[in-house]
Amino acid sequence: MEAEPFYDEYALNEWQRLEKHRTEFAVSLKTIMEFIPQARQSTRRTDSDKTFQNNRL
Repeated sequence: MEAEPFYDEYALNEWQRLEKHRTEFAVSLKTIMEFIPQARQSTRRTDSDKTFQNNRL
């Protein structure tokens, strides 16, 4: 299975996993923000965004 469809299908599981592994979450987020500039500029709001906002480091 390709990465994008996998994470689309199992998004909730991934959020729950990252809540347990806070260091991995922080490293992943830093990498995403550094290497995918449009991620910082996204204005699309989703349930995942709300979860992120509630769990910010």
